Amino acid sequence: MTTITNQINTHLTTQLDKVTSSQQKISSGFKINAAKDDAAGLQLSNRLLTQLNNLDNQARNTNDVISYYQVAQSGFSGLTEVAGRINELSIAAGNGSLDAAGRAAIAQEISGLGEQISLISAQTTFGGQPIFSSDSQLVGNLGFDPSAQNFTNSDLSSASGAQSVIMQSEQYLTNLNSASAAVGALQQQQLSDLSVQSSQKIANSTSLSAIKDTDFAAQISEYLKNKMQVEAAMSLKAQANLTSDVVKHLL
Repeated sequence: MTTITNQINTHLTTQLDKVTSSQQKISSGFKINAAKDDAAGLQLSNRLLTQLNNLDNQARNTNDVISYYQVAQSGFSGLTEVAGRINELSIAAGNGSLDAAGRAAIAQEISGLGEQISLISAQTTFGGQPIFSSDSQLVGNLGFDPSAQNFTNSDLSSASGAQSVIMQSEQYLTNLNSASAAVGALQQQQLSDLSVQSSQKIANSTSLSAIKDTDFAAQISEYLKNKMQVEAAMSLKAQANLTSDVVKHLL
């Protein structure tokens, strides 16, 4: 009788452990909660989780760079608009029909536009740091500082002076367009990198889910089966104890 009771107790303990394990997997949502569940699977899932965290950090950094380039492009857009207006005015100033007063008025407007260039350059910032300055990384990489251009003291008193401003503004526009195109290419590369990172994250997340996430339908079925086994074992144990008591009484 003792042997049978021991067998029942061993079976009951095993089934209780299985019920506890099923409850943990259902409540946590993970079929792997400890090395005893699946040591290799736990190691792989931890490695995938580390990779996902690294991809999240990379994506945040990439988005920051993209935002930086977007701010730069906005600055280029504003500077290009101002430079285009300066070019139009300087061409008008070169018109031989204008008198000195007309050229002086244009020179004054161009001077004001030159101040706008300085203002736009100063206000084009990212993280509190100016993007268009002699010591910025972008200006260093491009080899062109949009803020260095000076139109505030343009001399339009003569045709040759107007021609000089025309050439100066045209060159500035050319440099702005080239710089904007270069930044656009850099931004596109970052967008491409972000797409790759996103694809890797989806793939790793899918793999992690397949390895670690609980199959609720299967686990609930397993839980109910093990619970029935526990109830049956407890019933057998009760009967065995009762039989043992009867035998002892008869003896």
